[in-house]
Amino acid sequence: MDCPQLPWMINFHSNKDGTILNQQYDSAFATDYVEHLYSELPKKRLSSIICSIGPNITGDALENMLQSGMSIAVIKLAHCTLDQARELVLTVRKAVMNFSMKEGRVHSLGIGIDIKGPEIRVGKLKQGEPSEVELIEDMIYVNLKDTKTVMPGDKIHISNTNNGKISLSAQKIVGSIIRCLIENTGKFSEQAGVSVETALTIPLLSEEDKEAIEFCAQEKVSFIFIPYAEQADTITEIRRILGKQGKATMIISKIESTAGVYNIDNLIAVSDGILISRVALAAELTPEKVIIVQKMITGKCIKNGVPSILAPSVLHSMSTNSAPTNAEIADITSSITDGVDCFMLSRETTVGLHPIEAIKTLDKLCRTAEPLMFHSQMFHDLTQTVSPVEPLYAISISAVEAALKCNAAAIVVTTVTGRSAKLLARFRPRCPIIAITRYAHISRMLTMWRAIDPVHYIRRPESQWCKDLEKRVQFGLTHGKKCGYIKAGDALVIVMGSKMGTGFTNALKIVYASEYDTYG
Repeated sequence: MDCPQLPWMINFHSNKDGTILNQQYDSAFATDYVEHLYSELPKKRLSSIICSIGPNITGDALENMLQSGMSIAVIKLAHCTLDQARELVLTVRKAVMNFSMKEGRVHSLGIGIDIKGPEIRVGKLKQGEPSEVELIEDMIYVNLKDTKTVMPGDKIHISNTNNGKISLSAQKIVGSIIRCLIENTGKFSEQAGVSVETALTIPLLSEEDKEAIEFCAQEKVSFIFIPYAEQADTITEIRRILGKQGKATMIISKIESTAGVYNIDNLIAVSDGILISRVALAAELTPEKVIIVQKMITGKCIKNGVPSILAPSVLHSMSTNSAPTNAEIADITSSITDGVDCFMLSRETTVGLHPIEAIKTLDKLCRTAEPLMFHSQMFHDLTQTVSPVEPLYAISISAVEAALKCNAAAIVVTTVTGRSAKLLARFRPRCPIIAITRYAHISRMLTMWRAIDPVHYIRRPESQWCKDLEKRVQFGLTHGKKCGYIKAGDALVIVMGSKMGTGFTNALKIVYASEYDTYG
């Protein structure tokens, strides 16, 4: 008796004339940009979208953001207390659970906490956060306790609401008061960032920061973002504070100063991810140099297999407008072809008027630009710089090469620790990586890595390990079919272990997707 076709099995990739357009094959292998222009968009985005969320967000809004393509939700402690953050984490997890029930599968969403760190901010304003502020007071408050290191002539910058900076020049320092001459005017909101072009004696980790790090370990969040990361020792100390309870929490270093840029190699070596904060860097560097720094850091991250994140002001205009500017479109496209893994939306999703439209726009821009990358050339360059030191590297390289050669719709990998999936992502395949794991924290952690589509498998283990492995792989294939990027007849590369347990990912095979769903 024939099994009926299921809804997600039928013509997801066929256009009107019957041409198969799987994961934008025509575009990915186009010989010129004209061919790319007339091709269909791929079904699956490879880049990750990180969204900042405010303390007043609702569960319904979060579900809409998940539906639109949010990969990771970040809570900034600069804008809320630990108690508010705890409530937010609970709200996010409830929204994910409700969304998962509607989807009929466990949806993986990473949660990140952005701690305050050694940053200086403007205090609260009398009228909250108006769009325009008239300076009617002689002084504004900033949380800089030690003003002795500030000297006359030092430049002070306040981040303004138009993605620029207000510039002041220190004229006279008396006690805790710094009298300044305003050189460049603008609008700013409460809690706006302040930077000083001199070496300040600010502790890298305050007691408040240590309490926040312990909070991250207790809540078992997936990511912790470290502002103004400059020294590798600071990251090592944070990892010590996280301890065993926070072992699964990934540490993301935010590069926001020239000191962080100078020490980038050491920071990449000890961090799980690197965030390039362009607005903060622009306070110390000229805009044209920030672009050079962005490209340099992105290249180093690619070489070392560490995710790179671009923030903020990715779609700044969409905080108020419903469509992006041409400059923003060009910026995102250029960043993707450079190899940026993640994009972070800040004001766009916290106080912006069009948060859902911003996420959908970024999703579409990513899917349009990703096939423009020269995957074969990048794969060749990456494999030339790596001397495999263990079989897992060789398996990962072979799997990505096989996927390129046979035009695979996806790479499917079973993973316990997530290492196999991350190694596959390191060599930047042009198709999605379906990473199947039984562990929720691993599934959530993998949301940051490029091309990885994490699948949390919650079925009970079969008594026979081989049968259980087959069911996990089939579950991943069914997921790809439901998402629309796998169809009957597609080539698939399977990476798995030949023995039970972690550390045995040593087998690779190529299969074709069946027309019917064989998983019950």
